[in-house]
Amino acid sequence: MAGELEEGAPGVLPRELIPVDRILQRWDVSIGTGLPSEAWDDNPRCSRPTPLDDDTAIVVDQIILKLPPRTNQVIVAWYRTPQPTQVIARRLNMSSRNLEKGLRVCLGFVRWRFEESDHLPLVRLLRVQV
Repeated sequence: MAGELEEGAPGVLPRELIPVDRILQRWDVSIGTGLPSEAWDDNPRCSRPTPLDDDTAIVVDQIILKLPPRTNQVIVAWYRTPQPTQVIARRLNMSSRNLEKGLRVCLGFVRWRFEESDHLPLVRLLRVQV
């Protein structure tokens, strides 16, 4: 129907949000102490994306810290915890479906913040074709 928002398949990001998702995955492995965590992590080290360069990681971290509280909660829970969608959704008092929809909205907002940052390496990463 004309004028309605196209949702797409569950768990599949729209093309314009894929670079934001990849940047945030790289941000996740860029920050931290580099020391082993006491929390269990089943993700093999070889499957992790390459970290962002230090300057870009700092810019992304500052952008994430300045997000509205709910947007920050969704982004940090999604990218910084190994918890499944259902656990994150329950922790945020939402359904799994609403969490996935909300994540898309949050990623769109983060994309806008990345673009307005004027940090050229970050803006270039957004322009990567998928």
